[in-house]
Amino acid sequence: MKKKILLSLFIFIALFTITGCGSNNKEHSNETGNKKQVERESIKKQQGYQEGQYFIDDLTFNLPSGYELDGTDRYTYRDTSNALIVELYVDNNVEDLNAFITSDKHSFYPTIGDLKETVINGNVWTKGKTMDNTTVYYIKDGNKVYSVMLSPVYTTSGTFNELVTTFESSLYFKIN
Repeated sequence: MKKKILLSLFIFIALFTITGCGSNNKEHSNETGNKKQVERESIKKQQGYQEGQYFIDDLTFNLPSGYELDGTDRYTYRDTSNALIVELYVDNNVEDLNAFITSDKHSFYPTIGDLKETVINGNVWTKGKTMDNTTVYYIKDGNKVYSVMLSPVYTTSGTFNELVTTFESSLYFKIN
């Protein structure tokens, strides 16, 4: 009798674990068949929209003064005390944001456990760090994924904080 009770309790806990741990956030996801498709919030919800100085596809942003274009969608800042790199990518035909992040196509090497959803100017971004203190951002927009890396090669905390603050406060999707 005790075995039946324990077996029933185990089955109940297993079913609860399988069905109860998923999250169903309708505001940020659409169900299509068995695939979960995550999309950014409507551009109408962007708070304080202002078009930035720089663009990559539909994304607009600013950087502090002194940053120079260094290749395609890569910006660098160098002086005697600082070296910082900002890299941006847009990838098309992406179905799953989490699979994209874990495949790490652009070698950002994010610390997966530290990634968190963060609302920036009304849009929900996945933001985190890497082992070398690089800040990474991801957002899925339809079938596109925007990836950003703010890398402090060597810098003071004030200079890096200025980069993060300037970048995040101006991070918007263009309004057509």
